[in-house]
Parts: sequence; C-alpha cells; structure tokens
Amino acid sequence: MLEVLIAAPLKILRKYYNPGTELYHLLVEHGKAVARKALEVADKVSYLHPDPKFLVEAAMLHDNAMPRSANYEDLNN
Repeated sequence: MLEVLIAAPLKILRKYYNPGTELYHLLVEHGKAVARKALEVADKVSYLHPDPKFLVEAAMLHDNAMPRSANYEDLNN
C-alpha cells in the first residue's frame, strides 16, 4: 500500500532533487519511515477515519523545504 501512495510525492521530490543523490535518498527513506509510523498510528485510531493518502503525502513531503533552507547543496549534486 505504501509504495502506491508514495508515487505522487516521489514525483514532486524528483522535480526538486536529483534521484541519484544522497540527499534524495535521505529524504525518501526518512519520508517512508514517517509514513509507516503515521499509518501505524492511523490504524490505532481507525474510528476517526484518518485519510491514509493524506497522511502518506504529508509524511513524504514534510521535510521537503528543509534542505533548501540549509547548506545541503553538496548532497544534491
């Protein structure tokens, strides 16, 4: 399920970060870890009807601007 839900966020990340770089790999792996945790929590509160697609998209993109505001240029080349 996760792999299907991350397709759109990955497209956005590829627009701004080179997929062959360490920075891209760090952003994707961290985003996946956060997404897995978010889905785990969502399962525990299913009575609230959380939106898994939104949770995964938010998890994958939550740090997207961080490297652009810090000194990470070397990791994206």
